[in-house]
Amino acid sequence: MQTLVLPVTATVDDLLNAAEALSATPGAPRGPSDLINAAVEEYLESLRLRFNDGKPFPKRTGLLARGPRIR
Repeated sequence: MQTLVLPVTATVDDLLNAAEALSATPGAPRGPSDLINAAVEEYLESLRLRFNDGKPFPKRTGLLARGPRIR
């Protein structure tokens, strides 16, 4: 697993503020990583529903291509 380094932006600042504010709340995410994981899981579910009939996306065939996205 790789470490994700985020630039300090208003969104990252909000993330860190939320993590600290929720740190003593039972049942709440336990830190920034848990908040990010929950958000990504929720967003992936919405992408599956919108673009893939709610089914899991196919497995990657290798490394992701680098460079500009093809539109």
